[in-house]
Amino acid sequence: MALLGICSIHAEVKILSTEAWIPSITGSWKSDTGLLHSNSIYGDTYYNPDWQDMRKASDIQCKIITRTFDLKPDRKRPWKVSFTLSNLNAGQGRVYFSASNNFQRATQIYWGMHVGYIGNGTLHTTTIWFKRSEAYHTDGSIIPGSDAYVEYSIDNAPWKINTLFPYPSCSPNSAPNFFISTSETIGTWIAWDNTHIELPMYMEELRFIQILVGTQAKIQIGKPSVIGQEIQQADIYDASEYMETENYAMVVRKLYNAENTYYEQPAVNLAWAYASTNEIDKALEICEALIKFKGASLNSAHSLRGLIREYKGLKEEALEDYMIANDMTNYNRLKSEHLQEQQRQQQKQQPRTSSKPTLTK
Repeated sequence: MALLGICSIHAEVKILSTEAWIPSITGSWKSDTGLLHSNSIYGDTYYNPDWQDMRKASDIQCKIITRTFDLKPDRKRPWKVSFTLSNLNAGQGRVYFSASNNFQRATQIYWGMHVGYIGNGTLHTTTIWFKRSEAYHTDGSIIPGSDAYVEYSIDNAPWKINTLFPYPSCSPNSAPNFFISTSETIGTWIAWDNTHIELPMYMEELRFIQILVGTQAKIQIGKPSVIGQEIQQADIYDASEYMETENYAMVVRKLYNAENTYYEQPAVNLAWAYASTNEIDKALEICEALIKFKGASLNSAHSLRGLIREYKGLKEEALEDYMIANDMTNYNRLKSEHLQEQQRQQQKQQPRTSSKPTLTK
């Protein structure tokens, strides 16, 4: 391998971990005045005691529960936020009345969510309303035994009914899940139980979630969790086919990215490719990043840094790298060469004995 040229670089190299991203979630839900709050082992519950005649209403009155998340993964990777979520006042065959409004009957109970997020570098919001869809008599009473489904509206679009699955349980101990799942390959899904809404973009950051509590809705919210999936080694491209054929220029072409961020094995291959194509400082910078990362390639990074230091004339430092890497072949070779060089220097510095004859009478 030739180590000849030196070029200057300035961008900092970052080595990416393949481990799962599990951030801590801070903050809490903040509710509007007028919502009645209670707590149980199943989560926080918020009840809106107001009444609205939905048969005559042109809009949905609601109170809002807000939580700021500001969740941004360490890099673009599949990730998901989830928690249990249910409107407890949507039981099959149940009728609800407003005790604070002369026990007026709730003709329909609405609830929903308003999500704020970053996609393609821009702030977006999506609003979804839900209600229980059942068959009613002409007087507004529910037809007994009729099937119930989830009816929903996205961003004020016409209402749709998910007839593929029945309306989920409204029991506090079996609340359905709400989740937001996103990846670069499939975009983003916002889902409640078996009702899924697709967003054609990767969610770069989740800013906030607002739960919209319509009149007579009783919303139960469980504890949220977030996880970014572990990256599988088999899914990481490392240009190994070009390393095997020693086509180092193609390795650089395939692996380099402007952000200078790499998974570990691609970084190792790129460092060797840089060294083999005379871009010594670029190779050294990646070695330094790999050593700081302290991953599985630590020995390989020390070994290559030793070669680079040796090329730069830093033999003592190179020996240190070889020893750390347990690269005894290069260590013994350089140690022997170093000792021989020291001996030659010592011999040059010794005073020579004159070979001239002593003049005597």
